[in-house]
Amino acid sequence: MEMDFHPNHKFNMMDSFSIHHLAPFIVKGQLSGHSYAVPALCEAVSNNIDTHLHTAGKSNLVFKPSFEVHEYRIDPMLKSILSSQKFKSGLKKLTNDGDIIHTHGLWRMPHIYSLSVKKRKNIKI
Repeated sequence: MEMDFHPNHKFNMMDSFSIHHLAPFIVKGQLSGHSYAVPALCEAVSNNIDTHLHTAGKSNLVFKPSFEVHEYRIDPMLKSILSSQKFKSGLKKLTNDGDIIHTHGLWRMPHIYSLSVKKRKNIKI
């Protein structure tokens, strides 16, 4: 994709797209792994990019975030794979054409939801 910018044009990333991080499970205390890295990444980029963190269940954040946090109720019968119809519908509702979905993981249902969104919208995963 070629982008043509005028040299005097100030590019504002906040107006161009949002990034939606999917981290279905954040452990209490956020001591290591993606439970630490994903919220830290969201915090680091939220000054320049409209940033959202989507989690199945409680986010368990240990700080007040400067980005949007979306917590979705897990369907009790499919708890082991973190299935949540609210997560799926929330992701569809909150993403727009041009947005990026960054999935942090692979083997749980919320990561598959990003593909469902991609079928309906012009997003990048």
